[in-house]
Amino acid sequence: MGLFDRIKGAIDGVREARAGGQQGSRPASTASPASGTTGPVPAEEPRHATVTVQPGQTLSRIAQERGVDLDEMVRLNGIERPDLIFPGQVFKLPRR
Repeated sequence: MGLFDRIKGAIDGVREARAGGQQGSRPASTASPASGTTGPVPAEEPRHATVTVQPGQTLSRIAQERGVDLDEMVRLNGIERPDLIFPGQVFKLPRR
């Protein structure tokens, strides 16, 4: 079986699983358990709002403007040097 056929088979299996296995008599998936396609799906962690650093911004100013605790923002993002950030970096904002 070629690569294309394996990819097509995997896509067909996903489609069948989403449809509840009601499409034809083909097995839902030929993937092995090690592929991570079987078993319960872990609940997703709630997402945090993010901020992208702009030129001239400081972490303390970002925290102040967003109304969040600076220390919590540092902890949440694992920032080792809060005084050294760069434009383009994206940080999670703690929930208020």
